[in-house]
Amino acid sequence: MRIYFEKIPEEGLEINFSDNFETSESVFNINSFNGTVYAVNENFILTGNLNITIEDSCDRCLKKFKEDVDEKILIEIVKESSAEAEAEEIELKDEDMGLYFVREEYIDMEEIISQEAVLLRPVKRLCSHDCKGLCPICGTNLNEETCSCKQETDDRWADLKKLLENKNRNEV
Repeated sequence: MRIYFEKIPEEGLEINFSDNFETSESVFNINSFNGTVYAVNENFILTGNLNITIEDSCDRCLKKFKEDVDEKILIEIVKESSAEAEAEEIELKDEDMGLYFVREEYIDMEEIISQEAVLLRPVKRLCSHDCKGLCPICGTNLNEETCSCKQETDDRWADLKKLLENKNRNEV
């Protein structure tokens, strides 16, 4: 969905948008984006509510799961002049977060909303907060069943274990 700058009235333009896309690791279902784009001086402000469902694999047990995310977004869209567009790439600073630079004469809503959706994806993806993960020996999903594997102990921690055992005996 392209929104041309000259089509945006002073009072703003309402936008309703939905889409689906995939990355190498996740599937993003943009259930809805309801917002408004306003012209402010030479730039534009996009504000609205983003509702997405992210289909992912758990980092601990590898089980597929879905997570719903509702987020309010506020983005400043900056038109780059042709001189700025030809200049070298510059590193963005923290205060540049929430800025979106465009070289064209339109706003590409699919690109902006999909980038926002990817940024909302948690870094650590868990099917539940108490996910037990996989057994490191046999690979059993410990959320679904227990295994009889004996966990190997690391001899480097033996002295610390003795100290803790002695401390616990002394406290009783």
